[in-house]
Amino acid sequence: MIAGAVGLLAASVLLVEKIALLEDPTYVPSCSINPILSCGSIMKTDQSEAFGFPNPIIGVAGFAIVVTVGAGILAGGRFRRALWLGLQAGATFDCRPAYAGSAPPLSSTTGSCSRRGTS
Repeated sequence: MIAGAVGLLAASVLLVEKIALLEDPTYVPSCSINPILSCGSIMKTDQSEAFGFPNPIIGVAGFAIVVTVGAGILAGGRFRRALWLGLQAGATFDCRPAYAGSAPPLSSTTGSCSRRGTS
């Protein structure tokens, strides 16, 4: 649950940063440390979106589910196998850019992120 909460916070910050970047193309996100470690340049690529909306929206929804399941477990809840399979499917989907190699190479975006394709 704690890791889910940290992920939810990070995804929320990235969502706010993405919105600010959409409003002002000259905005420099807080995650842009230097020209090499710059998430701002990646936020402007096609890989920073899935199905036409920003990846942080998926992160906020996904991590909210993880936090909810964690809270349910702490409260003594037991979940069916289908829920665990759904969580695994979500985690696998979340890693799609790294597995498929669909993230652009460093030279084309002039930046890097800890999770390529997620901005």
